[in-house]
Amino acid sequence: MTAAGSREMRRLGRMARLTIQPFARRPRLIRALMATGLLSRDFPLPRRTRRELDTVRRKLQGRPVWTLSPKDVAQDAPMVLYLHGGAYVCGIAPPHWQFLTTLAQGGAVIEVPLYGLAPQYDVRHAFALLDGLWAEIALRHPGRPITLMGDSAGGGLALAFAMHLRDRGQALPGKLVLLAPWSDITCSDPEVDERRQDDPMLARAGALLAGEVWANGADPRDPRLSPMNGEMAGLPPTDIYQGTRDMLRPQVEALADRMRAAGVQVDLTLCPGGLHVYPIFDAPESNAATARISARLPG
Repeated sequence: MTAAGSREMRRLGRMARLTIQPFARRPRLIRALMATGLLSRDFPLPRRTRRELDTVRRKLQGRPVWTLSPKDVAQDAPMVLYLHGGAYVCGIAPPHWQFLTTLAQGGAVIEVPLYGLAPQYDVRHAFALLDGLWAEIALRHPGRPITLMGDSAGGGLALAFAMHLRDRGQALPGKLVLLAPWSDITCSDPEVDERRQDDPMLARAGALLAGEVWANGADPRDPRLSPMNGEMAGLPPTDIYQGTRDMLRPQVEALADRMRAAGVQVDLTLCPGGLHVYPIFDAPESNAATARISARLPG
């Protein structure tokens, strides 16, 4: 493994540059696909997950919510509420399911809400769903620490929802775990442009469009949309995982600095050569991150 990442991570980068980034650079194409509803479709739960875990699907406020549990789940198993990424316009994808399956095999019980996506839904619908789910989990598991986890857009939403809980005086997550959290949908950090040449996956044009659509006419700087602009004090201990080949790296490092300055306990892991949301992929760096995340979940 080198500063450029493992062979597997470099191969993933080449694939992303050929398949994901050309799409992310074309806002008109993104708009056209959003209009068809194709982007927001969720990939189904894999057969492997159904075979190896106990899985339950239910509806809450009209949205699907999956519970993934080990078949021999312990009474004190770690509890996780996971919010998937996808720029608020793309549904849950196979790498998410792969990552979550591995976490559940490590002993965690994971709640996965498939929240509504732009342009049909916005952050108000997401918060309403999460309020209901948070209350439901707390009722089923009183006094248990719940880890709130998310990747990319889901990481930004997780952070914003934690602020929402704090501001309402409700029970906070025992921990936040954020994988390359998208905490500023305006991508206002000037270093984003400097870093984009190193990033084989993301593109600023696509991110700005997705953020605009998710904002749905609201000020994109609103902390519910861009929690980078919110008050950090009083948030729970936070683990952040960030790859160096990601245009969001400057934003994520700035977020970690702001949280620390406000007295939040932050553990930032920087992965040399890691792609955006690198822990969810299949590479040595990803496997190491997943094992560390699992080992650090409060039970």
